[in-house]
Formats: sequence, structure tokens, C-alpha cells
Amino acid sequence: MNKPKLLIAATMATLVLTACQHEFFQKQRYVDLVAEEFPVKDFDAGHTWATARELTMSVILPSADSYEVYMFTGIPAVSTTRLLQHVKLNGANRQSVNVSCPTVLSELWIAIVDAAGEVKEARIAVGTNEVNITADLSSAYLRGSTPAMLAGVSPQPYTFCFEDAFPQPGDYDFNDLVMGVQLNKRYAANTTDPDTLIISTNLKAVGTVNPIGAAMRLKGVNTAVVGTTYEAEDTYPYYKYGSSFVPTTEARKFIEKTSEVNPANRDVCIPLFCDAHYAISKGSMDNAQQVVRCYYNTMTDEDMAEVATTGKLGMKVGTVKREFRVLFHQSSRASFNDFNMMDLDLFAVTSYNGGYFETHTMTYKADEVIHQYINGANQEVYSKNYIWALLVAADFRYAREGKVIGTLGANGYDGAYCTPSHSFFDWGRDRYNARDWYLYPDNTNTYR
Repeated sequence: MNKPKLLIAATMATLVLTACQHEFFQKQRYVDLVAEEFPVKDFDAGHTWATARELTMSVILPSADSYEVYMFTGIPAVSTTRLLQHVKLNGANRQSVNVSCPTVLSELWIAIVDAAGEVKEARIAVGTNEVNITADLSSAYLRGSTPAMLAGVSPQPYTFCFEDAFPQPGDYDFNDLVMGVQLNKRYAANTTDPDTLIISTNLKAVGTVNPIGAAMRLKGVNTAVVGTTYEAEDTYPYYKYGSSFVPTTEARKFIEKTSEVNPANRDVCIPLFCDAHYAISKGSMDNAQQVVRCYYNTMTDEDMAEVATTGKLGMKVGTVKREFRVLFHQSSRASFNDFNMMDLDLFAVTSYNGGYFETHTMTYKADEVIHQYINGANQEVYSKNYIWALLVAADFRYAREGKVIGTLGANGYDGAYCTPSHSFFDWGRDRYNARDWYLYPDNTNTYR
């Protein structure tokens, strides 16, 4: 990102100071400055900034046998269809499960597979505000086998996009850290092995020269549900000098918020890396054995050709993919079934004014997982719905370096997503309007 305009010292330098200095923190001045920099003026006061939502799906099963239930964005077996949720249900005639889906979807496709491998499916309409939907598959029509249904279908892609400046205003290109994520589930073949949650991550871009780390919390999941460790064939290059950002753990142990009094509320957290530059460059160091801090995968060829003018150094590198597996006890099958993308709190960690701050999406903005930095006096300020992070329900084309994600200026719409009636600005003004904004990238202002 471009270095944000620094806030006045009397306002920001006291954000993390002790209680005896709280009188120097000017709440309204801080809010005014953030509002001045934010790309959408007078945005929807009730905005959640969510491109996905969680629905409760009530499935009416044909009998009390065991079934596997799949939820898709469209017709199964079509290559453009994405898998939203996969669960295994047993017993009663009616079962409920949570599923996350893009807010732009007006319908879902549900398919159930019985013990004999027979498949039934049905189309389910989804309303704008609907959170409870019912699928009655007792009379649904037959389709082919499970392998045929799943052929060419991959899990729904999501992209986490961060600004690195929290709690300061940023430049709102939302490319300082970009990570793709997909979820999948594998059920145990017997009654003793654990079920497996597969979290596929892809570090795509680091558009800042400031250190930034990342971790991901599994909301509502504690060690009583999954044990104390996770699995992975490989992890991200971590960076041995920056462990204060994201603490290292031995033997792939989860991080827990041990300051939480109730162990049941200690959600497990997987450390990803404590230095994104080190991770995306696969451990590269310069001749002085320092991490190379440049803009990775956010500057186009044209941008990099202007390095003599701008002073910015950019590099194009391959993305870095890592897969993490979390083993759920079968006694916690209900928690495993319900887990979906809305429960994955992937967050960034940055340093400011001698402390460490976590940058979460709006849903978890005021949560503290690893570091404690919110005190009572500032809780209200941090809870306001200005955002420094977005979860986009797509394989997202993020903004190129220094290009705002979307705004409305004197000359009209501008930024990476600036198509009238399908712009980030229109969506910001009304959360029910232009919900498909992220499907309309501007080729000039998005990274390619």
C-alpha cells in the first residue's frame, strides 16, 4: 500500500497507552479522520460488508437412514458449479445444518446420496433476507452416481483481502495481504477415525512494504472438539525473527487464547506466518540476510517500469499454496457438519505504536485472538463499521497497487470496481444494491 496519511499525534499515539492517558484520545476526531479517508461517503450504516452469508438448511430426508448431503451453487456435474457444503446426516426425518453461500445466489441445488449410492437432487430458491430454507427431497428426481455428480466440481472459492494500516486509515486498495481459501470435508470411513476439515489456502499477494503476519481461527471450535494439534504436509515459510507478530508453536499445535477464562470459549487458531514477505518469497533474503520488503504481485509491468519515478519496487512471484487439516472427533459430528466459511476467521497481524493489532473482517472486527489491544475506552471506536478487511465470495481480482477498490469522485466512478450499478461504491451505499460488484473488475485498475 501507499503509506497512509498519518493521524495527528494527539489522536493516534494514545490508542494503546494506559488508562491515565485516555483523556488525550479524541474519539470524534479519530472517527472523522477515518471517515474522510474511507472511499464510500455516507455508507449504509447497517452495512456488514459481507459478500457471503450463513443459511440454516433444514433437510427433509426420505427415511431415517444415513445420507450424505451436498449443497451446490448450481446444477451438479456442471464445471462452473461450486460445492458450498458437504455433510453426513443420520437418523430422524428432518435435519438442520448451516451453510455459507454468496449473497448473490438466488437459488441453491441440494443433492442427497443414500447408502446404496442413489442420488436425489432439488433446486431451492433463496430470498434476499432468508436465513432458514427447507429442502424436501423425499420426492426429488434421480440423477446419476456420486462420482458423476462431483465430476469437475470444486469447492466455492473465497478471498480474504486486507489493509495493513489498522487502526489508521489506509489507501483502501485491499491488496496489502491477499489470501485465497477453500473448505472441504472428508468423513471417516469407520466409526473410530476422526472426520477431516480440509482448509486449502493460497497466499496470492503482499501489497505493502511493512511487516504483516496472519493466522486463522476456527470460530466455535476448541480442543475438546479437535484435540491440540492440526496436520499439514507443509507449512508456510515462517520467518524466524518476527515471531512477535504471530507466535510460533511446536509440533503443529494450535494457538489458544489462554486469557479466556472459560476453556469452552478458547477457539483454536492455526498460525500461518509471521512475515508475509518471507512467506510469499519462499524464504528469500537479501545479501544482508534481511527479508526483501517490496510489493509482491500487486504491481503490473507498467507499474514496475515506473520504479525510477515512484521509488516503488515490485516483483511478480508464484503464489504459495498450503493445505491444513483439522481432525474432528466423531462425537462432535454436529460441529463438523455445521462448520462453514463464515466460521473461519482469517486475520492479519501488524505492528503499530509499539503494539500489535489484529485486522479482522467486519464479522469479527472487535475480536482479539492472539494480541490484546482494545481497552474499554476505545471499544466503541473499533466496533464502528469501517473496514480494513474483506471476505469476497470469489476467486477475486484484487486492485493493483495504489488503486482504490471503488469510489465516486468529481469525474464519476473510479477504482478497481467502478461499473455503474455494479460498483463497490453502490454496494457501500446500500448493502442490498450491487451485491455482484466483485464480478465486474475494471481491467485497468485490477492486477493482471
